[in-house]
Amino acid sequence: MTDEVPRSGPERGGSCPPTAFRLPRGATGFWYAGEPPPSAPDPREFTRIVHDVARRTNGRVLAVDPAGGRRSFHAAILTYRDRGRELELVGHVLLPLLALARRRIESDMALSFLDDREVSGKLGAYEPYRVPGTAELALPVARADLSELGEAEMDQIRYWRPETVGELVFNFWD
Repeated sequence: MTDEVPRSGPERGGSCPPTAFRLPRGATGFWYAGEPPPSAPDPREFTRIVHDVARRTNGRVLAVDPAGGRRSFHAAILTYRDRGRELELVGHVLLPLLALARRRIESDMALSFLDDREVSGKLGAYEPYRVPGTAELALPVARADLSELGEAEMDQIRYWRPETVGELVFNFWD
């Protein structure tokens, strides 16, 4: 077994299939000190989106927790009395990516992504943000296009060995 993580192609031997998830620079949330950091969305924008989406979907915001420490994402808890459920809305710290997950307890170090047609539909209106669905987030890292990632990111991938695109992008690495 090798620690090498090739950057492109289904088996990393060549080009990616058209359905491959292309991970842009910054996807892991890491870069080396000598590299310029990737540009990042304003964290206040995430908070604005959270409150706006909750209002537009008859939900209520229970908490907004900015990224920090080990997480590569901001997180918010939304509750829906009419549906009897709570969900977590996450926003990547460096990229305009949003995703929905089941609400986790604080000690959980993994997200269980879900699709909610109504909430995802409203999130789709916030350009340039993108909302990958569960199928994209469940895509094995081995089938993702890593060609744009920096060396620091590749080092982190080799160390943490995420299995899916969702684990790579929305991570708890330190």
